[in-house]
Amino acid sequence: MLTGNNSYSGPTLVNQGLLAVNGTLASDVTVQDGGVLGGSGRIGSLTANAGATVAPGNSIGTLNMTRDVTFAAGSRYAVEAAADGSSDRIVSGGSAQIDGGEVVMLLDQQNVLNGEGGGSAIGQYDILQAQQGISGQFDGATTSSPFLDATLSTQGSQLTADVARNDTAFASVATTQNERSVAAAADALAAGNPVYESILASGSAGQAQQAFRQLSGQIHADIASAQVNDSRYLRDALNSRLRQAEGLATAPDIKADDGGAWAQFVGAWDHASGDVDATGYQASTYGVLLGLDSAYDDWRLGVATGYTRTSLDGGYGSNADSDNYHLAAYGSKQYGALALRAGALTPGTGLIRRAR
Repeated sequence: MLTGNNSYSGPTLVNQGLLAVNGTLASDVTVQDGGVLGGSGRIGSLTANAGATVAPGNSIGTLNMTRDVTFAAGSRYAVEAAADGSSDRIVSGGSAQIDGGEVVMLLDQQNVLNGEGGGSAIGQYDILQAQQGISGQFDGATTSSPFLDATLSTQGSQLTADVARNDTAFASVATTQNERSVAAAADALAAGNPVYESILASGSAGQAQQAFRQLSGQIHADIASAQVNDSRYLRDALNSRLRQAEGLATAPDIKADDGGAWAQFVGAWDHASGDVDATGYQASTYGVLLGLDSAYDDWRLGVATGYTRTSLDGGYGSNADSDNYHLAAYGSKQYGALALRAGALTPGTGLIRRAR
């Protein structure tokens, strides 16, 4: 990085690596194959040879030059553009000679799931201004998004990049049925919708696929599945308690007194495997179950309640926590050596927190 006022007039060569000029450099700068020139300062003049990259700014910024700018065939002009309409650009006090090369529009990769985003990557960006005019043209322009194309136009001293939606459907880059369903729904949203714009500015097909997976809502099905699985702990506890009271099993995990009150602590770990369409998850559950029952002739009737907490880690960084409250009535009837056992359980209800 070069800062301050550098007044030496000899040539500056960038042969490899990055030179970021954030001050003033009076020298003429030549960028060679493998070199990168960036920064938001001022230089004397610029020549970008084949294999060179010019990337103004440190993020988005303007690189100024007192004299001329030249892009040779095979050079690369990398322009970072934001959804608010701002972009990198070059401002020259001389003329611009463009003998080929490529413009690459690096679009701001918004992520509405992380609270980012706003605006649209679609629009016109002023990327080069030469006070004494522009001669020649770049070979073409591309964008970092598979869903956007860029075209270049020159009007007098101004070079503009026009970024527009292409014909590539969101679903065309999806790899699973879940992704395709989400992609089709997102593609049907109106321009300006933050979800639509976030996917539109994806830096690659892989980033779009990641967005589809995050938006799929699989974590909601995962935590519902885990809650269904967790309900067996109360069912098993009630059955074990009745067998314990009938003298058919010791049930060491259930602590009971002679009055029919009992308690059981719960601790368990679950794992669900994934497949081509959905990821698996890992979940842990802990809590306590309490009950009270009493014998009436050949009947034993009771009620039970409990609290369990489930923590689940799903795929692609999603997770959920569930506080579950349980209530049940249960009983058994002895018919000699035969026992009939039954119960009624309310679904575990409570607060569910999800993140994805």
